[in-house]
Amino acid sequence: MIGFADISEMLLKAGPELDVEEIAAVEETESWLVALDDETEQTVSLTLDTTLGKLFLSTEIGQPPEERLADTLDHALAFNLASVETGGLRIGREAELGEFVLLGDLSTANLDAEVLAQMLSAFAEASTALGNIFAAGIGDETPPPAETAGETSHHIRV
Repeated sequence: MIGFADISEMLLKAGPELDVEEIAAVEETESWLVALDDETEQTVSLTLDTTLGKLFLSTEIGQPPEERLADTLDHALAFNLASVETGGLRIGREAELGEFVLLGDLSTANLDAEVLAQMLSAFAEASTALGNIFAAGIGDETPPPAETAGETSHHIRV
């Protein structure tokens, strides 16, 4: 079974390939914060669940303009139903701040540093694409995020 030390080692090995700025590990909660890009300040949170054998990923993708909130919520629900096209990625919304969050999970069964690096890279690309869509505001002229981010995030499941 893969544990905290194993994931920490994989992240250290994957770091140079991903151009990681910083990795903060919290052993008590079996979680990590991975700062991927100094320019965009993108941070991916990872949490290990050894009982389920999964590594959960999340990152903020932003807040749409207020006038586009209803459209964005509708598209987020449609995105969540398109699990085949999105590789199982989901969009949620933080209760307190109202920020939208991209969520994903990986099986730890065959996870290694190379696979983890590929998954983190695909996750970061998908979150950047969705963040750009959210910042612009989703409307009738904007395709749903599943169509926009589907190719990037398709390989997120292991």
